[in-house]
Amino acid sequence: KGICGADGGRSRWSWKPWLALILVAVVAAAVLAVTLTHRSEETRGGPGPPPEDRHPPAEKGVEEVLNASSPDAAPSTTSSRREAVEASLLASFGDAVAGGADALARDWEAEGSARKRALTWIAEEDAAALDPREDYGNVAGSYRLAQRYALAVLFFSTNGERWERRAGFLSKEHECRWAEGGRGGRREDTQDIVSDQEARHQHFIGVKCREDNVTVGGIKLDQNGLSGSLPADIGALTTLRNLQLNHNDLSGTIPGALGMLTDLRELTLNVQGAGLVGSVPPELGRLTDLEVLNLADNVLNGTLPLSSAFGNWTRFKQLFLPKNRFGGTIDSHIGRMTSLTYLAVDNNMLTGTIPPALGRLTNLVIVHAHENSLSGSIPTEISSLSRVENLLLHDNLLAGPIPTEAGSMTSLVEMIVYSNDLTGPVPSEIGNLGNLSWLLLDMNRLNSTIPTEAGRLGELQILSLFSNRMTGSLPSELGNLEKLQQLTADRNMFTGTVPSTLSGIESLRWLSATNTSLTGSLSDYCDSGAGGTRDMLILAADCRYGEDGRGPEVDCDCCGICCDDAAMGPILLWDQFAKPIFPRVDPPPGAEDWSCFWGNGH
Repeated sequence: KGICGADGGRSRWSWKPWLALILVAVVAAAVLAVTLTHRSEETRGGPGPPPEDRHPPAEKGVEEVLNASSPDAAPSTTSSRREAVEASLLASFGDAVAGGADALARDWEAEGSARKRALTWIAEEDAAALDPREDYGNVAGSYRLAQRYALAVLFFSTNGERWERRAGFLSKEHECRWAEGGRGGRREDTQDIVSDQEARHQHFIGVKCREDNVTVGGIKLDQNGLSGSLPADIGALTTLRNLQLNHNDLSGTIPGALGMLTDLRELTLNVQGAGLVGSVPPELGRLTDLEVLNLADNVLNGTLPLSSAFGNWTRFKQLFLPKNRFGGTIDSHIGRMTSLTYLAVDNNMLTGTIPPALGRLTNLVIVHAHENSLSGSIPTEISSLSRVENLLLHDNLLAGPIPTEAGSMTSLVEMIVYSNDLTGPVPSEIGNLGNLSWLLLDMNRLNSTIPTEAGRLGELQILSLFSNRMTGSLPSELGNLEKLQQLTADRNMFTGTVPSTLSGIESLRWLSATNTSLTGSLSDYCDSGAGGTRDMLILAADCRYGEDGRGPEVDCDCCGICCDDAAMGPILLWDQFAKPIFPRVDPPPGAEDWSCFWGNGH
C-alpha cells in the first residue's frame, strides 16, 4: 500500500509542468492571431463592405481618382482573386442577364462566349488588376469591376478585334480613358477624360464619363465596324445617359435589360446590314428620362412603341422609327409626348388613321409618316401644329380633302402628300403658307382650279400637280413666284394658255404641261436667257405634230419633250421620263399609252 501510494503521488505531480506550458502557448497564439487580424484590417481598410458613400462614388478630382487605379495592398493570389471577381460579378449582373446568376455562370463555362472571354480578361489579363475586395480612391472595387466588365462584354460581343478604331478598349487605362478624338478631350491638366459635351464632336469615339470622372455616362461607337449582337450586360451600366451605336452591322434583338438604364436620355441604334429584329421590348417603357430614340433602318416588327406600356415617355423630343416593319396603328397615346419635336415613322407597314391626338404635339417640327398604308382623312387638328416645317404623308391611302385648317401651319416649308386618294379642291388658305418651299400634290384626285392665292407663296420652289383632275386655267398670279424652279401640271384638264408671266421667272428650270388641253405658244421660253434660249432642264408640252399632218396643240420649237395626247405611239413618256424620277410609282392603266417624243416630232 505504501508503494502504491508513493507511485500514485509521483504520478499526480509529474504532469503539472506540462499543463502550464500548454496554457502559455495557447495564450500566446491567441494574442498573435488578434494582432495579425488587426494589422490585416488596417491594410484592407476595415472589414465588411465599403461604405455607402463609395457607391455611387463621391465626386473627386481626376488626378486623385485615376492615380488610385491600383490598391496599396499586395495583390491577392490569382485563384482567390478570380473567385472574388466571379462572386462580385454574379451579384452585379444577376438581374441584367436573362435567367439570372445561374445563366451567367453557365455562360462563363461556354467556350468562346463573349462573357467567358470578358471574365478571363478582367480576372487574369487586365493590367489594372481590379479586386472587388479593395477600394480605389473612394470608389468600391465592385463598382469599377462591374462597369469595366460590361464594357469588355460589349467589346467581345461586337467583335472588337475588327473595329475600325479600338479607342483604347481593354487597355490598362481607366475606362474613362477608353476614347479617341473629341475637342482635345482634357478636363484637368493633362488628363484626357472626355466629357458628355466634348463627346458630341463628330470625331469622338469611345467612352464618355460623367462629371465625377469615374462613372460611365455614355458610349459612342458610330460607324466603327461593330458586328454581332448587343449584350444584355450593358443594362448594369446604370449611370449611362447616352448609347450611340449608329451605322454598324448589329443583329439580334434589343435586350430588355436596357430598361434598367433609368438615367438614359439617348438611345440610337440606327444600324446597317441585317439589322435588329423582333419588337421593341416593353421594359424600355421604364426609361422615363429618355429624350431621343433612333431605331431606323432595322427589321423591327410588332407595333410602334406608343402603347400604354410606354406611357411614361413624356420627355421625348425625337422619335426615329423609319424603315422597319412596324405594323398596326399609330396609338392615340402619342398625344402624351407633348415635348416631341421630331416624329419619323415612315417606310413601315402602318395602317389605320392618323389620330387626332397628333394635334396635341404643338412642339412638333418634323412629321414623316410617308410610305405606309395609312387611310382616312388628314385630321383637322393639324391646325394646332404651327411649328411643323416638314409634313410628309405621301404614298399612303389617305382620302378626303386637304383640310382648310392646313392654312394655319404657317411654318411649313415642305408639304408632300402625293400618291394618295385626296379629293376636292386645293384650299385657298394655302396662300397663307409664306414659308412654303415644296408643295407636292401629285397623283391624287384633286378636282378644282389652282387658287390665285398660290401666287402669294413667295418662297415656293416646286409646285407639282401631276396626275390629278384639276380644271380651269393656270393663273397669271403664278408669275409672282420669283423663286419657282419647277412647275409640273401634266395629266390634268387645264384649259386656256400657259401664262406668259411664267416666262419672266428666271429661276424656272422645269415646266411640264403635257396631256392637258392647254393651247398657245411657249416661244417666250425659247427666246429668253443670256444665250438666246432659257437654260431649261425640262420643257415639255403637247407640241407633237400628228402623223396625219395636223398641228400641235402647243407651239414650242425648243421643247425637249413633245407629246400628242390625241394619238397613240410606241415611245412612252413614263418609261423615258417620269419613271426615272418616280421609280416607286406605277402609272394607272392606260397612262402608259402617252405618245411622246424627245423633241417636237419634225
